[in-house]
Amino acid sequence: MSPARRFLFRLALESGSFVHNPDVLARRMPYRILRDWMAYAALEPFGEERADLRAGIVAATLANVHRGEKQKAFKPSDFMPKFGDAATPEHRQPTPEQLAQKVIAINRMLGGGFTDLRENKE
Repeated sequence: MSPARRFLFRLALESGSFVHNPDVLARRMPYRILRDWMAYAALEPFGEERADLRAGIVAATLANVHRGEKQKAFKPSDFMPKFGDAATPEHRQPTPEQLAQKVIAINRMLGGGFTDLRENKE
């Protein structure tokens, strides 16, 4: 599942009775607004991501109080769960093929088509 589609599910869940179906939400919401919501969530996380951040801060504080003198300080992210693609190293450094698939997915989400003209298709 693409990050944009996963975010649509999250936004649909957080919006209460506004829209429960991410496909309907994607059709009704202009891409510019979706992009703004994604930027906002990156600056000010909401929902379970925010709760995980709070728990990570508490856990990092406790771990840092009890760490050894020469031990590296813990960060809240060290104690936050990683789900889906974020749990894999591939998420941190996508391959060119993964990037191409993301572009194709976004293009389709916006109503565009795609014809693969590459010579070495597998």
